[in-house]
Amino acid sequence: MLKISLMSTNDTENVLKMMRVFYASQAVATNGSEEIFRNV
Repeated sequence: MLKISLMSTNDTENVLKMMRVFYASQAVATNGSEEIFRNV
């Protein structure tokens, strides 16, 4: 069974890893940057 929970600050590093992978893929036309990732 899938359990969905609210995000917390403990999830930050995992979320940043996923964002880096996504923005490095061909799914988006622009590169993300650390500044954008950290200042959301």
